[in-house]
Amino acid sequence: MKKIFLIMLALMFCFVNFIACDNRDSNDVETKSISISVQSVTLSQSELTMKVNDKIAINASIRPLEIKEELVWTSSNTAVADYINGSIVAFGAGNCVIKATASNGVYGSCFVSVSNPSIVATNVSFPESVFYAGVGSIVSMKLQITPNLLDDYSGSVTSSNNSVVQANYSNDINAKVTMKCISEGQSNVMVTLAGGKSATVKMIVVDLDKLVKIDIPSLPLNVEYTYVRSYPLSNHTYSRAKIEGVEFEKIFENKNSVKVTVKIRGTKTYDDEGTGSETVRFYSELYKENDVFASKERCYINNLYVGQTFTYTYSFYVAIDDNMTPREFVLKIKSHLS
Repeated sequence: MKKIFLIMLALMFCFVNFIACDNRDSNDVETKSISISVQSVTLSQSELTMKVNDKIAINASIRPLEIKEELVWTSSNTAVADYINGSIVAFGAGNCVIKATASNGVYGSCFVSVSNPSIVATNVSFPESVFYAGVGSIVSMKLQITPNLLDDYSGSVTSSNNSVVQANYSNDINAKVTMKCISEGQSNVMVTLAGGKSATVKMIVVDLDKLVKIDIPSLPLNVEYTYVRSYPLSNHTYSRAKIEGVEFEKIFENKNSVKVTVKIRGTKTYDDEGTGSETVRFYSELYKENDVFASKERCYINNLYVGQTFTYTYSFYVAIDDNMTPREFVLKIKSHLS
């Protein structure tokens, strides 16, 4: 019995010592709570230049990286721009500052400048969708643009076949496309303006010297103005001239009409009074295929002295069929009485 009592006494002693040791350990350990605060906030954009209605994505990074905190986004002028769902959205012209602020007041910022959008073309077209021109001609077309006045007239122009047509755009308020026709063939000329609107004209280039052929008399050619007097009956020559050159300029008025301008060059060789008062007079007659008379031009050149040169210019029109069938003419220059 005494032995059992001693055993129980020993067990109680061990229990009391365990409790004492546990209390001692609890008192010896000091629990510390460490608080980490935001040191910096940096935005992915520090400055932005925007147009009204632009939308640009932006984000913020926090240091130290282990901090996960929801930032508060603000705008110094929400009428100019504001932060919405991960982007800065521009509303009106002006300046503002967008901030992303942490709970301890540390923030990152972006300066935003907003301007009204440029007025660019909403529609552009050439005056013609298909245009006929002769080899060697230079064609200028003013673009038809809506609205009438733009902030930006810049643009680019391309030719689908540079060996047929070479094109340039003025890049200014004149809005002019100039096309140099190099050789026979077709080319689509397209102009694209700032804002993306474009227009195309189909250029059909024809060799007008083949389409409208005109033969002229051998030069030089002498002509004279002679008048028959009734009393006494006789021929009296008032003036003479030497025709030394004939040149033609041919342009398409439209697909079915070619305008031919004739330039007759010469020199006055005789004046019956020697005062320059007598007019040089002659006829320029045109004949169609098979020597069929077509038209007559009465040419008058006034106030010339002997030895003085002159150029007489006039125009006529040639009808062209849809098949572009070549046309042939003969030009004959005749004296007044011939």
